[in-house]
Amino acid sequence: MDGVDNGAEKRKQFNALGRMKETYDNIYKTLDYGPIATARGFVAAQHAEILWPKPCKVLCIGAGNAYEAVFLSSRGYDVTVVDYIKAPVVRPKFNQIVGDGRNLPFKDNEFDLVLCCECMEHIPEEDIDSFLRGVKRITTFFYFTIDDEDDPPYHSHVCIHPPDWWIKKAEHVGFTGHAFKPPKFVAMVDGVPYGKRFNSATNRGFNFFGNKIL
Repeated sequence: MDGVDNGAEKRKQFNALGRMKETYDNIYKTLDYGPIATARGFVAAQHAEILWPKPCKVLCIGAGNAYEAVFLSSRGYDVTVVDYIKAPVVRPKFNQIVGDGRNLPFKDNEFDLVLCCECMEHIPEEDIDSFLRGVKRITTFFYFTIDDEDDPPYHSHVCIHPPDWWIKKAEHVGFTGHAFKPPKFVAMVDGVPYGKRFNSATNRGFNFFGNKIL
């Protein structure tokens, strides 16, 4: 039937069964999982390099295979990664913590920037407020890229909403931010960090950045 979200029930089951860690363990075994998302995260890291010059301490939440962390740390940024697994990077130049982005083990205002690429849509909706409060506690600035479509066959995108919804959520916890849907772009990731080369063209999802209200 037109207009029916066929992945909704599967996403509900994914969340209710608590299968997130198991699913991501399987996803991350595929180093080129989500090339569009990976490319978007890589471009976000390039944006961050322009907007937040060094010295800058960056936390990457849900970095997966850590393309953005490799990019920024190779350019002299002090980078820490939090995710369910350690990224399979040989001799990483960044710190890795195995953990959950909903429970961040850091001091208040420890980071200059929190970068979260293609992760927010994986967080259960009922946890978004507490997640954003945790981000606000440890940083002043954030930069997210958020997908707004399902990700079959995994159906791990359990929180799919338009930009206005995310802006209201951010404002509710004390952030002010701007969301924009970038024009369709082609991004190439070459040799970061696995010697892979691919092109990804997309206009899905959006970028969301801002700061806490002081």
